Amino acid sequence: RVALERMREEGLSAIAARHRRLAQQLRSGLKALDLRLFTAEAHASPTVTAVYVPEGTSAIQVKQELLSGHGIVVATGMGDFKDSVLRIAHMGYCSSTDIEDVLRGLRAGLCS
Repeated sequence: RVALERMREEGLSAIAARHRRLAQQLRSGLKALDLRLFTAEAHASPTVTAVYVPEGTSAIQVKQELLSGHGIVVATGMGDFKDSVLRIAHMGYCSSTDIEDVLRGLRAGLCS
């Protein structure tokens, strides 16, 4: 009920706009880390971003490090991409601060 009330207060168009802003913030930050997005911007979802981890890096390990070291939950890719792609959501109860936390965690995990 609380989630639905928050949605009603924010409004659907504002929610959709927030998802787009967060997607852009995340994708810009990922590009600044020299990470390659899984799909072209024209086809990307406003609610989740998939990104390749650097060659020789395990997406499964990065996922575990983000959770244990930073309390950040992300998903890996599926099938052939399970160990080479991370999926990062930016929908629902998500803020600009959450995106910055993800980028900070990735920076720490990939640059250490």
